[in-house]
Amino acid sequence: MRRKNLLVVLLLFLALSALAAEPRQVTILYSNDFHAAVAPMKATWLVDQPMIGGAKAFAGWVGMLRRNEPNPFLFDSGDLYTGQAISSITKGQALIDIFKAIGFDAVCLGNHEFDYGVEGAAAYQNQEPFPVLAANLFYRDGGKPFAKPYAIVEHNGIKIGVIGIFGVDAVPSTGPAIWKTLEARDPLPILRELIPTLRKQVNLIVVLAHQGETGPMQSDAEAHPEVQREFNADKATVEAVPGIDVFIGGHAHRGIEIPWVSPKTGSIVVQTYGRGTTVGVLKLTIDERNKVTAHDGSLVRVTPGVFPTPPGVERVIDKWIATADQAGKEKFGTIASPLVRNYDGESQLGDLITDAMLWRSHADIAFENAGGIRGDLGVGNVTRYDLISVMPFINTLTTIKLTGKQVQDILEQSLTLKVGMMQVGGIKVTYDLSKPEYHRVISVVVGEKPLDADRTYTVVTNSFISGGGDHYTTFLSGKDLNDTGENLVDAVVEYVRQAGQVALPQSGRLVAVNAATGE
Repeated sequence: MRRKNLLVVLLLFLALSALAAEPRQVTILYSNDFHAAVAPMKATWLVDQPMIGGAKAFAGWVGMLRRNEPNPFLFDSGDLYTGQAISSITKGQALIDIFKAIGFDAVCLGNHEFDYGVEGAAAYQNQEPFPVLAANLFYRDGGKPFAKPYAIVEHNGIKIGVIGIFGVDAVPSTGPAIWKTLEARDPLPILRELIPTLRKQVNLIVVLAHQGETGPMQSDAEAHPEVQREFNADKATVEAVPGIDVFIGGHAHRGIEIPWVSPKTGSIVVQTYGRGTTVGVLKLTIDERNKVTAHDGSLVRVTPGVFPTPPGVERVIDKWIATADQAGKEKFGTIASPLVRNYDGESQLGDLITDAMLWRSHADIAFENAGGIRGDLGVGNVTRYDLISVMPFINTLTTIKLTGKQVQDILEQSLTLKVGMMQVGGIKVTYDLSKPEYHRVISVVVGEKPLDADRTYTVVTNSFISGGGDHYTTFLSGKDLNDTGENLVDAVVEYVRQAGQVALPQSGRLVAVNAATGE
């Protein structure tokens, strides 16, 4: 009898061992750079659908994928805030509640989580029920970590070690005042230290990273390969740090339609176009040694109205939309023609903003960074809500004295297109992008006179740029800095109000030519 019992135990053990050795399926769902995209947007670049994205549709698609894919996990790589006006009006609280309702497993901090200061980013961490990560952010005073470096999340017995990193190259895209309190350390040694220890406790290692080139602020960037950013920083990281199974990027808004696999380490790199227009889906097969033996990934387009929004998520979204609408419904002008952005060239929307800056300040020259323009204006009534969606940052109107040489230096930096092309007012710039960087300006006219390198000009810009943001450190060498304290949105509101109906601004301020052909 004892031998029979031993045989049963042995057979049961062998059956369980065989079951344990079977490959397991894991689904990684991911997003990045959501940018307060609560309402769906017009998909002008798609012929088969008029609208795309929106938080309700995003939640519906995520819910469907969670129901139908094996062992799903949901991650985000930062930049939850700032885009549509609902973020600025609620100082990010609407987005915190929406992400809470959707139910992420972990996220990392992006530069826009600091749009409401260090305190705002700390509050975000404290309010979310899921871990908000950044392994390489520390307080300057004392060296204490600012956020959790990693988390272990588990579903159905599968454990994933998740690490968040904030790219050092994302620092210039954050308000300069933040870095008086915090510092972003090199993430590579931190990852090399964390991963071996974490590997012993989990089945997979996932890194959420907000780093690399700044994403293009252009609604139809998905349809324009020429403005798409590279993800070289992500490639370099996984090749410098062995042991990363999945690397989910952010900041570049670089949609990676087919996951990139490092030939050196086997790490899988993915990223979406941002703004909730797609959900990333990465299906993994892992063996008994926790090795990824197969993968299949794609970006799933978020079409509104296909899958129902979970009722709890819908209630949260509707509540905050009503709050934002009440705060921003005032109408103060009309627009006869659409005004849209152009990240790498002159736009009539940029012309309108810089005209308003000149009108308000009486300066000689106006500069507005391309990355500060986050929405477009359609035909019809203009509301405060509309303009906050266009200029969602808490930036103030600032004047500064710059020499003609400094003005030209700023224009040359702009023409590298590293962070898009600076929108201008009061000047006409002729340039040639075929020339080497920092030698692309052909001529500059201020008013009706050529730019004088030795003359001092009054320049109006926003407080982010005047503080050296977006790499524009030339402003730090200017004189007589005067922060008026007036929000840039308010200045444009008053400009539109006094105009009543906004005429198309005079264009031809940024003129591209080719020096070789004269065209």
